[in-house]
Amino acid sequence: MKVEGLGIGTLGMAGIDRAGADVLLIWATLHFELPGPRDRSPPKPAADQPPPSAAPLWVGEPGVSSLLWEAPIAYARATTEIHVRADACAPAGTRVTELTVGARVGPCQQHAVVFGERRWVGRSEVTVPKPFERIPLIWEHAFGGSSTLDERTIETRNPIGTGMYAGMREAVGQRLPNIEDPRQRIGDVGDRPEPVGFLPRGTSWEPRARLAGTYDQTWVESRCPLWPEDFDERHFLGAPPALIAPHRLEGGEPVVLVGMDPRGDIGFALPRARVWARTRFRGRSQRDDLALDIVQIDAIERRLRLVYRAGIPAHRELEDHLGTTVEWSAT
Repeated sequence: MKVEGLGIGTLGMAGIDRAGADVLLIWATLHFELPGPRDRSPPKPAADQPPPSAAPLWVGEPGVSSLLWEAPIAYARATTEIHVRADACAPAGTRVTELTVGARVGPCQQHAVVFGERRWVGRSEVTVPKPFERIPLIWEHAFGGSSTLDERTIETRNPIGTGMYAGMREAVGQRLPNIEDPRQRIGDVGDRPEPVGFLPRGTSWEPRARLAGTYDQTWVESRCPLWPEDFDERHFLGAPPALIAPHRLEGGEPVVLVGMDPRGDIGFALPRARVWARTRFRGRSQRDDLALDIVQIDAIERRLRLVYRAGIPAHRELEDHLGTTVEWSAT
């Protein structure tokens, strides 16, 4: 599939919508360099503008570690979601036992309290947190996981996390999660708080798995390989609820990152950009605007990525696709 970008990384894929109609999926990513703490200059376009990955990307082992980027098969996304990759960072030259971190992007904000290593010594008694300089803000360090004694005890909202125990007998001497919701602090082995994180949730985790629909024998016989009849497009929204915008972001929204850089808080405004595609089919051409689907903030690599998408209806026309050119301009 021929898709090229003029100063912007692009990816083209064939997809199908809920009704089974062919869709030409156009993805484009603008890469910026993050400003540092106390630097009020806007994010600068990066020298390199690589295309979006066609495959999922993980923090560690594929499928059993935190998801950084999922395969771009979403033919629709109702709004913009935000993903933040970062470490909880003590102030430079210090170590702390507890730290508040947060990310605010326009109308969205997510906060968490991060502890050094703690272990259960009684039903409501834990060890003093160990001092730390950095702790990765990944799902492995949030509440979740599964019991090693009872296979029915599993946190389906975060099966790769820490702290899900069947009872006190299993929990004694074991770790608590490092990352907690400040409104739902763990005080008992039986507590089941909402896992809190900043990265996208896995497609097989709840509630995303439930929204994916029913893949039973009826689906195999009557719908496969189409989406199930009860498929809910909210399945495509992978960010934690607090980082799913109530409306599409357009650029210009203020961003503040707290506790994610040892030198201090980071603040800037999202760049404003118009991104559009000119698509040529045999016998016709059209122009489509791309919507801002995902804001990826990487405080570790000091990168900001704005991911845009367009789903161009092309039922029975994919073979007639001659090419697409994606362009952008700052606004």
